[in-house]
Amino acid sequence: MDIEKFKKAMRPKKYLNGNFVVYDKNLTENNSQTITQPDIYQNNLKLLIILKKDLNQSHSKFITIKFFRRNLSSYWIWICILERFYYNNNNNIENIIKEIPSEHASRPTLFKIIDDAVKKNYLARELNKEDKRKFNLLPSEQTIKEFEEWSKIFK
Repeated sequence: MDIEKFKKAMRPKKYLNGNFVVYDKNLTENNSQTITQPDIYQNNLKLLIILKKDLNQSHSKFITIKFFRRNLSSYWIWICILERFYYNNNNNIENIIKEIPSEHASRPTLFKIIDDAVKKNYLARELNKEDKRKFNLLPSEQTIKEFEEWSKIFK
């Protein structure tokens, strides 16, 4: 395919002769802009290396992270609780469960994961001060410490 056919097709990006050719409507027909190694690919490669390192390291070094990353439902709970903790939001169990898409797990499954995490002291359950019928979930000191240490890999 030559560059003129490519421009006529008006595709925003196309891999052509070993280079990425970027079509720009503002350029004249005789001009084209090529990018040999876009920064985005370098960033993606760095991210992939970090993720591989994380998968090798986090399961042996961080036991709370290993627990919460064992399946998608646990991972959702972990992220929701930590997010609410850092935002100082209402960590009510019902609000957390409502936030997790129902296609990932049933309510009983989510409660079982939460109960397991509380038994292992990865989460703490405390009575809600405003409504004594409700409970809040908080990450334990160990969970917070391991999360903060683990997250340094992404900075």
